[in-house]
Amino acid sequence: MKLKFQEIVGSSDALKAISNCSLPIKISYSIGKLINGPITRELKIYDEQRIKLVTEYGTKDENGGTSVKPDKIEEFAKKLQELLDVEIEIEWTKIKIEDLGDIKLEPKNIVPWIFE
Repeated sequence: MKLKFQEIVGSSDALKAISNCSLPIKISYSIGKLINGPITRELKIYDEQRIKLVTEYGTKDENGGTSVKPDKIEEFAKKLQELLDVEIEIEWTKIKIEDLGDIKLEPKNIVPWIFE
């Protein structure tokens, strides 16, 4: 399955919430394997690249934090969007929502690329 970083980053909170549910064991294993494997690896790569961009376009403040220079925000945003648009190939077979049984998920936690 091809996903963009944007889809993975945008789904990370929902994935955490789903992984904390009492799911049927087969689905729990499958989602755990997805989150602890390719998703964690790809998010790490994304975060490393995002930090490089912040460092490149930013400046350190007196508290040791880094923020993007006001005159570089537009250029930074363009580069960050390029990063978010990168496509990644992840092996994943969608889960049928009916296979969740009586598990209740909030609508915001129904990740379109995980469920069918």
